[in-house]
Amino acid sequence: MNNNLKYRIISCLFAVIGLTACSDDEPELQPESLSVDKQEVSFTGYSSTLAVKVDATRQWSAVTSDYWITVSPDHYPSEGQHFVANVAITVADNDDGIDREGYVSFFIGDVEKARVVVRQKLKEDGDEPEEEFPITWANLQWNAGTSLAEGGIFEAGCCVFADGITNVLESTTGEDIVCQIGYSTGNTTPDGEDWTWFDCWFNGDWGDNFYYQGKIDTVLPVGTYYYTFRTRNGSGPWKYAGTNGLWDGSENTSGTFEIVAAVEPPVSAQITWASLTDWFSVWNDNGTQLFEATAEVFAEGLTDQDVAPEGIEVQFGISKTDAEPQSDAWTWGENCWAAYRSGNNWTYQGRVTLSETGSYYYIVRARYGEDAEWVYGGSNGVWNGDDSVAKTFTWE
Repeated sequence: MNNNLKYRIISCLFAVIGLTACSDDEPELQPESLSVDKQEVSFTGYSSTLAVKVDATRQWSAVTSDYWITVSPDHYPSEGQHFVANVAITVADNDDGIDREGYVSFFIGDVEKARVVVRQKLKEDGDEPEEEFPITWANLQWNAGTSLAEGGIFEAGCCVFADGITNVLESTTGEDIVCQIGYSTGNTTPDGEDWTWFDCWFNGDWGDNFYYQGKIDTVLPVGTYYYTFRTRNGSGPWKYAGTNGLWDGSENTSGTFEIVAAVEPPVSAQITWASLTDWFSVWNDNGTQLFEATAEVFAEGLTDQDVAPEGIEVQFGISKTDAEPQSDAWTWGENCWAAYRSGNNWTYQGRVTLSETGSYYYIVRARYGEDAEWVYGGSNGVWNGDDSVAKTFTWE
């Protein structure tokens, strides 16, 4: 499977929180930084996975010290903005006969910025998993937004690890591993009767994990809700996802989202600013080649709200020539989805189907209301053909 699929930011990717940006001006480049929330992780002698959070403002890469340690993802696209990514550290069964120690190093460029020490004990009978291919890690990986207007449908994603399945098979079905998303009005243990569950769909391989996405497909009244995922291999026991690995009610807990009263937009609301971000990906989805990117949009009274704005259309366009965006040279993709709020802007993510290899120009357009004129966004705000122009990518 194409590595871009494994590591792309699903619905902006995978585990993105704490994003910042400015208003209707060019986003300010943040100082270079990278930190991790744990300095060390410890494992039993059997294969399992734990997560660390990597907080960075630049593109980074991760390297392991030993063959028995793997890390997924081993890089993350971030340039000048604040991204926090959940990163899975996995160890193999310890057959070395002694306790062992290694590490994972995180780099910006060629400079090591952080190191997580990885310790693993010898195998002990009491630690041996009961199942042949147990699920040893499940993580709340992504959500489309934790504040929704009345009538909105909450959507989120979950990564699942089972040694011998998720890290071996390039699956298109998820094999026998099933996953459900559930919610409750109380912060209770997720195996209780006060939780309501909905089936998820298998989204694809993601590093050594399977990635599932689901919706709480019911209209909920205004209020605060708790959510998580449960997953199992065949008829095995349910395992529950937490904020940083398997749910334990203390360090790894349920997530939350809120349904808020809808805000009536100003009658005069309109798009006044749009700009391409630095992130894009070209990947293969079951034989269909796709270009995917993100862009920021600003409309006073709409995008400066916590709730994803209704009625805004955003599309990405591609062209073989650097033509003016209003010309027929551009092919426009499907409507984007609102991924997350960035300061006073909302970041949108969308894709365009590619039909042939080669070099392309790409741009974004946005409007509020079907009768409104499109506003075209380039590399540095609204497209002007001078210091804000189309960006480029190549599909080889």
